[in-house]
Amino acid sequence: MPIVCSLRYQAYLAGDYIDAHQSESFSDEYDKENCSESYITYCNGQPMGSIRSCLYNPETRKPIPAMEIFYKELKHNIDLNQPFI
Repeated sequence: MPIVCSLRYQAYLAGDYIDAHQSESFSDEYDKENCSESYITYCNGQPMGSIRSCLYNPETRKPIPAMEIFYKELKHNIDLNQPFI
């Protein structure tokens, strides 16, 4: 996952969401918990973006990143008592 974490670091830094640090990599608790797969999109051989698939399991109720911003929308449109990706 190093290239994904590097790409994510560059994007978050450019958006002023994080401070610069020496590792030039960004991962969070979601990468270790319930977002085990990450994918990179390339354009002309250059990495342009990434996305991670995250599994929400209602039995554990561990949140996924989308829940931080879109909780109301998810709750309104998706049954949070069912697993979803």
